[in-house]
Amino acid sequence: MLRSPSLGATQALLDECRRHNEVITPVQQRELYNSLKSKMLRVLISCSGAKTINELLDILELELKSGTPAPLPDWYEFSTIKWGPRKMDCDKCSNRIA
Repeated sequence: MLRSPSLGATQALLDECRRHNEVITPVQQRELYNSLKSKMLRVLISCSGAKTINELLDILELELKSGTPAPLPDWYEFSTIKWGPRKMDCDKCSNRIA
């Protein structure tokens, strides 16, 4: 997998996220948590057990300190299934003109 550890974040950015989390409202904290977790899962960073923003940031910090991306989660399986031919043009419309 070719990705930067901790989504490419620096220690300063992770620290800033922690400080920012302390001053935002609970609704904003939920939105930040959901956004960060979604981004992490999209690049296959396991978030198992993380229930707070700080726990998600801890996972990213461990990756940053190790200097290597975390291994793929156990649940991920590479697939060779193809979803059929790719088309980049338009089909003729089947609607009738009155």
